[in-house]
Amino acid sequence: MGKKILDLEKAGHSGTLDPNVTGLLPIMLGDATKAVDGLLTAGKEYVCLMKLHTVMPEKTIKSVLNEFTGEIYQKPSIKSAVRRETRIRTIYYIELLEIEDNNVLFRVGCERELHSKLCHDMGTAMGTGAHMQELRRTKSGLSAKMRL
Repeated sequence: MGKKILDLEKAGHSGTLDPNVTGLLPIMLGDATKAVDGLLTAGKEYVCLMKLHTVMPEKTIKSVLNEFTGEIYQKPSIKSAVRRETRIRTIYYIELLEIEDNNVLFRVGCERELHSKLCHDMGTAMGTGAHMQELRRTKSGLSAKMRL
């Protein structure tokens, strides 16, 4: 519909956001749609609010965040916008921003999309359980060498 309003032949976006995820979703119009494939496979950065099911020591939280840096196996949640297949994803970095009670705020740079299952898996690793309270995409087009 937007293509008709703008009188364009081509329009596209660089991937979907899962339900309840907010933030950056680049839209390409006209000749810029040639960049869609590059952005689809490029890294993303997110700010995530994880809610732990019990309060955990900061040392434990930091240790688990470090464990999830590098290659991880991830199967998207049932609510995901993509097919539910186990896949290997690379987490370039995780930066702890703030801890308040059982709320953990962190920034994560990763290959492609990030799924809420990450918080579930981190909570399992901590032995407490956790879920993603909020997720916002803050960058798109991130490479492995880029940080912040």
